Amino acid sequence: MGSTDTLDLTTTSAMPEDSLVCTASAEDSDGGSASETAGISIANRAPSAPSISLSPAVPIAGEDDLLCSVDADSTDADGNSVTYDYAWSVNGVVNSSYSTDTVSASDITAEEVWVCTVTPTDGIDTGSSASASVTIQSPIGITSCPSSLLASEAQYTFVGENAGDYAGYSVSSAGDVDGDGLGDLIVGAYLNDDAGSYAGKAYLILGASLRHKSINLSQADYSFVGEGDGDRAGYSVSSAGDVDGDGLDDLIIGAHQNADGGSDAGKAYLVFGSSLGSDSTIDLSGADYSFVGENDGDYAGVVVSAAGDVDGDDKADLLIAATHNDDGGTRAGKAYLVLGASLGTSATIDLSGADYSFLGENDNDNAGTSLSSAG
Repeated sequence: MGSTDTLDLTTTSAMPEDSLVCTASAEDSDGGSASETAGISIANRAPSAPSISLSPAVPIAGEDDLLCSVDADSTDADGNSVTYDYAWSVNGVVNSSYSTDTVSASDITAEEVWVCTVTPTDGIDTGSSASASVTIQSPIGITSCPSSLLASEAQYTFVGENAGDYAGYSVSSAGDVDGDGLGDLIVGAYLNDDAGSYAGKAYLILGASLRHKSINLSQADYSFVGEGDGDRAGYSVSSAGDVDGDGLDDLIIGAHQNADGGSDAGKAYLVFGSSLGSDSTIDLSGADYSFVGENDGDYAGVVVSAAGDVDGDDKADLLIAATHNDDGGTRAGKAYLVLGASLGTSATIDLSGADYSFLGENDNDNAGTSLSSAG
């Protein structure tokens, strides 16, 4: 490999743990000679620590597999190939049952702290380990939120998409729209411009989708956009209960300045939970039913609410307010009760045909400003 007193290992094929022998020979002018031999074993340099991460960052018990990923490989100064050994601990106790990069969702429990440790080896020596940890979260739905909190203590926040959207002006439980046993949430942004200036928009967030503490509403499971300029859809939003009796809760969304029944007559939309499909953006013109204000300026849909099951037929009924209606006097207001059983084949219903209506007594009473089921 060499014939001088120095050997540059980078110019040879020598590898760690190889043995090198150096023989030095001396010879005098009379022909005499002698030699001496010395040997050495080439040392190995262990690989460096890798960079790793655990995902998801907020794992949900029973729903998310844990994946331990090597984000940046170890380096080996000797050029040896590097492999990795995985070890897992739960609440500080090593669990030898897990030796790969993945732990199944079925094996994790809320409040546990899982640590993944990755150790590199080049087949000769092990290098420095790297560790990452996560805390397992409970599958939290809207219904499990505490009843009283400061805004800064909220478990989740929902951020409007654009300046001036007024997201959160109206919010409501959506009931259980997808039938998974978790409560869902509907949020109105009545000045959103996606479908036209102030057309408005409402967002449905499923309880099962809650992962991160702060959620931009552009990531909502479904959104419902107003039909046209100035409709202000989402000014009022509510669960409608189970209007069609299919076991899924439905939604009602008001657009009090829609002009289909006259200037600012207003309109409300009923969307069945069973109608929600793969399209996450829904134009309210495609709602299962719509309810049109009777007169110019009525503001029908300025307040909407579930009425519960008023007639005892196991179908939820609806309440829709038109606070500027003049039937009982100038802006005396009016509220309408629409029975679930009355919904037929026509998807557009004039509120003059509501099952029951309730008139304000005096000018400017604005009857319907607040609506609720009475149980």
